[in-house]
Amino acid sequence: MAAADDAERRRVVLELLRSGEVRGPRDLRRRLGEQGYAIDDAQLRADLSAVGAVRVEGPRGARLGLPADESVAASSASSASARVDAPRAAASRRAEAAEPDPDWRLHLVVVAVVVAFLVVGLLGWLIGGSGGSPPTSRQPGVTSPASP
Repeated sequence: MAAADDAERRRVVLELLRSGEVRGPRDLRRRLGEQGYAIDDAQLRADLSAVGAVRVEGPRGARLGLPADESVAASSASSASARVDAPRAAASRRAEAAEPDPDWRLHLVVVAVVVAFLVVGLLGWLIGGSGGSPPTSRQPGVTSPASP
């Protein structure tokens, strides 16, 4: 009985999402309540996951919608035994939401300059640095033959 209720509720969720008017999970819960479906957070998350709901940015703001390939979402919603691997799905959503660093070119230049300085310093150290032999120490009272 509960499986039939889940499948029917998910069909209603799909219809609501197809309308393009659902602003978010709270709005979806309110609309489901108007149609006689009182659900908690866990059920709502499970339904959104099962139908493959996505957040869509559009000219009227953010809305909940369905992916372009709606057949996948519809088949998973009609199956009451459909289970979504929540951790993997959450990781996938985080990966999709991750944006590349806009300053990556600047970071690359800074790293290149640091590496160049390290290479020059290392080469200078290996070659001897000053270009000549180290200075000799002079003892007091001892004069070299070349000095007057």
